[in-house]
Amino acid sequence: MSEWGYRVIHNSSEDGSDEWYSIQEVYYDNDGEPNAYSVDLQIENDTITGIRTQLEKMLKSLDEPVL
Repeated sequence: MSEWGYRVIHNSSEDGSDEWYSIQEVYYDNDGEPNAYSVDLQIENDTITGIRTQLEKMLKSLDEPVL
């Protein structure tokens, strides 16, 4: 089953002179493999509880391998 989750993404500039990490929303394919990720993630939801849930999922991504 495909689904969205969160992962830490390692980024670098084209010339390799600048590197940084970000937490992004990642799309997993039917085999559970990361297939695509967002580049403009915003934390927003209809409720504060929804934002809290989203942030808790992001915190869990810190325990996963960096993509």
